[in-house]
Amino acid sequence: LQRDDKSFLYLAITSEDFPKPVFMRGLDLERLGIDPFSPHLSLKAGRKFKVIYGPYTSGHSLKLALDLIRKSIPWSTCEPPSVTGKTNSCFYRHLGQCPGVCTGEISKREYGRIIRQLMLFFEGKKERVVRQMKREMQMAAKHLEFERAADLKRKIFALTHIQDVALVKHDEPLPYVRLSREYVDIMGRIEGYDISNISGTSAVGSMVVFENGKPNKSEYRKFKIKTVIGANDFAMMEEVLRRRLVRAARQEKSWPLPELMVIDGGKGQVGRVQQVLDELGLKVPIVGLAKGYDRKQDVLVLDESNKELKRAATTNKEVLQRVRDESHRFAVSYHRKLRGKRSLFDPRA
Repeated sequence: LQRDDKSFLYLAITSEDFPKPVFMRGLDLERLGIDPFSPHLSLKAGRKFKVIYGPYTSGHSLKLALDLIRKSIPWSTCEPPSVTGKTNSCFYRHLGQCPGVCTGEISKREYGRIIRQLMLFFEGKKERVVRQMKREMQMAAKHLEFERAADLKRKIFALTHIQDVALVKHDEPLPYVRLSREYVDIMGRIEGYDISNISGTSAVGSMVVFENGKPNKSEYRKFKIKTVIGANDFAMMEEVLRRRLVRAARQEKSWPLPELMVIDGGKGQVGRVQQVLDELGLKVPIVGLAKGYDRKQDVLVLDESNKELKRAATTNKEVLQRVRDESHRFAVSYHRKLRGKRSLFDPRA
């Protein structure tokens, strides 16, 4: 709830000739005029940072992971001789964890390759970094640069034994902000929708809300289906989303639009929701979850051309499944309540 004077920790890569990874609190970003929860970051932010990853709920885990990664992907926190006027080696240069920015041993281009590898790692693309290093190791051996090849082999071994992105706990989502495009913040407001009915009777819809990866039950909403006759899940889903989104389009102080909508269903349901969004001129990413015979077989239904949405949904599939399961539970609970009331007045119900 951020009731103390702290806020979540972010990892930012600075925009300099020799970029540095730096830790930033959410409050620090806000003081710089950067809203860490907004996909629309200012040009001022783009000039200061290449990319911002986070938020991370465990700052200790993030710092520990960064220290471990540095043994395989060494970066620099020092300034080049052109700034300091000196060529003295820093402490980390002696440890092999600085590539030599302080001594002028590395060019901006070569150092840029190291920073790109670091960014790939925090985007969950560790295997791609390992493949690049293996190619470099093979080229070094081919040119009889055996010392460099041995050094790369050691770094590859260390990197392959680091658990994925920041050694954070399994239940901690890891969205990130890239300044050049929109992103999906899994820690933001996620809404889940489901329909429950028996042969079209006592049909209801549910809306559940997750924030910071957890249910916010005070934001849950229930819908009685009013306009659809018979068993038509597609039309029922359209009615629920239309009623919900019309409020957002017409009333400024209505329920806020979510970062992402999770629909319990496949292409039919997702297609109907997208039609409503298009009609109202609203842009909200949608992910459908079509049930398989077990949780591993659940199919993600989304816009395949949206690479950021695909990344966020694939990386955080378990989070989306929890949202879907909760929307299903809430819809079934409301449906049973309505059926119970109906049966009191109609013995045939």
